[in-house]
Amino acid sequence: MDSAPERHADSVELNIVALMHLTHALGGRMAARGSGGIINVASTAAFQAMPYQATYAATKAFVLSFTEALAEELRGSGVRVMAAHPGATATGFFDGTTATMNPAFTDRPERVAARTLDAFAKGAINAYPGRPSTRATTWVGRLLPRTVVTRATGRLNRSLGHHRARHLDAPATPAQP
Repeated sequence: MDSAPERHADSVELNIVALMHLTHALGGRMAARGSGGIINVASTAAFQAMPYQATYAATKAFVLSFTEALAEELRGSGVRVMAAHPGATATGFFDGTTATMNPAFTDRPERVAARTLDAFAKGAINAYPGRPSTRATTWVGRLLPRTVVTRATGRLNRSLGHHRARHLDAPATPAQP
């Protein structure tokens, strides 16, 4: 929680506010004409609290809930709505932080995009376009007590270096009293 509040607010603006405005504006037009499709990018992070990525996981939980509700609201209107939950994808997401992703455990963006479109074509409301193990990781948060999952996720994120990434906005030297 040491990073600047502005970074968290920017994440909320992008992942919640902008997504909501675009979905409503475009979805309303699609509903008026009786056809269309919306794919919102959530994350496997949507399924549990994530220490050291708290704001990110919370915004993706919003995307999941919002998308599932909208899919039901628009059912029968000719507009289909789906949330995609990719796992680790080889993008620049962690550029500029001290956290790293092991390339052996990341998917290529092209593969994630193709599998997302395939799931949409099949009528899915939720898609898990990453590795098969990606979907299984989302079950953990539904089966175990939330505190157990949060502590385990905190340990995992510390091992991946995410606890160091949160200090990017901290002063280089401690302020003097």
